[in-house]
Amino acid sequence: MTRFMNIDRRQFALATFALAASARWPASAAAKETVRMGQATTTLGFLPVWAARAYDTFAAEQVDLNWAAINGGDPACLAALDSGDIDIAATGSDSVLEAVAKGQPYQIIYSLMSKISLNLTVSEAMIKRTGISRSMPIKERIACLKGAVIGVAVVGGAQDRTVRWLATRGGLDGRKDVQVVQIGSAAALGAALENGRIDAFMLSPPEGPLAEAAGYGRTVIEPDTDISGWKGMPSLVLVGRSDANEAAQKKIVATVRAMNSANHAVLSDLEGSADKIGGKFFPKLPQPVMRVSIKTLADGIRDDGLLNEERAKLLSQFVEDSGRTPPAPGSFWTNKYVELAKNAK
Repeated sequence: MTRFMNIDRRQFALATFALAASARWPASAAAKETVRMGQATTTLGFLPVWAARAYDTFAAEQVDLNWAAINGGDPACLAALDSGDIDIAATGSDSVLEAVAKGQPYQIIYSLMSKISLNLTVSEAMIKRTGISRSMPIKERIACLKGAVIGVAVVGGAQDRTVRWLATRGGLDGRKDVQVVQIGSAAALGAALENGRIDAFMLSPPEGPLAEAAGYGRTVIEPDTDISGWKGMPSLVLVGRSDANEAAQKKIVATVRAMNSANHAVLSDLEGSADKIGGKFFPKLPQPVMRVSIKTLADGIRDDGLLNEERAKLLSQFVEDSGRTPPAPGSFWTNKYVELAKNAK
């Protein structure tokens, strides 16, 4: 059974208690373990979580999922984990490294999206002005971004950091050569691109496919495939406490198994899964856009959340390239739970 809500961090503990105590839930449900998961944003990039909820894969693990979208993004989600309001946080990966570098007790336990899922979509006006296209060499495409106005949800957030990292990949100064402006939600960013307020945005599907379907933008850079040497970098992750006790560790293993089952269901039927997830959580999205989006993201869920030294190095390099100091190697991730989930009966 999956329970869900959209709340801020301060409401989470009270809401969780109220749900547990509510007489609406049958006695059998009360006997099950409950995993409390907070998700930093409601983007489709958190595909395994959406799929686990759509297919109810936690039920097979005899676990109830108590899910919440936590307002405030990665920092608020990690703070909820630190305070004990949630058991597991679903966040952007580089935010975890920043927190660990400051001495906070977090650990990446599962890669939800093993690719950079944020893609650059530009307006038709920018295409006419600069000639940027997918057929150009990647450095030439990035060079076209000099002076561009790029919209993000929050200045300093994941989109902002990825835009500036992308600029450096093409020899631009990520601080001086692109103008990053705060717009807000994905819907607001789409409207800003359509109305000419910005030249581009960097978002995960379905926003790029939606812009293409509506005719006001085109995706011209997909870092995971266009920039060599970065394939497989975990961009969205599950996070636990590095000092998790035995009970918490059992919940993590059950969660990993539920995520893996959901991923296998998606990969076995991409279109059917797109329809199922879209119908339940994204009913306003056109079916063709949802199907294209799931197909685009599918490459990031093919390895059962694997974490390894190579991927950890990519993540550390991303943090460093975007102007921050990563923590010590090996201090911010573990493959323990992925391995335990494989061996669990």
